[in-house]
Amino acid sequence: LLDLMAAEGTHTTVTDVTLSHTEVPVALSPFSYVAPADLVLFDADTIADESSFADPYAPPAGIHFVFVGGHAVVRNGKATALRPGKMLSPRRLYS
Repeated sequence: LLDLMAAEGTHTTVTDVTLSHTEVPVALSPFSYVAPADLVLFDADTIADESSFADPYAPPAGIHFVFVGGHAVVRNGKATALRPGKMLSPRRLYS
């Protein structure tokens, strides 16, 4: 997706794509925020959606670490048992 968006000309670089999907929407939305300790470390050259209709829960390629609230929920590309975040629902966002 990142390379596709950059290649289609909607964004010029992977950095632009990343900012448009993280920093900019958060800045524009009065309903959401990103805590400083939430972080995704990925390889822009290998990131890819590996899911399909046959295997909808296949993990993506190229995501090495995900930290939520300072806790590693993905480490070396594998999910951990930690679930420190809270699920957002439309009711919570707009109530």
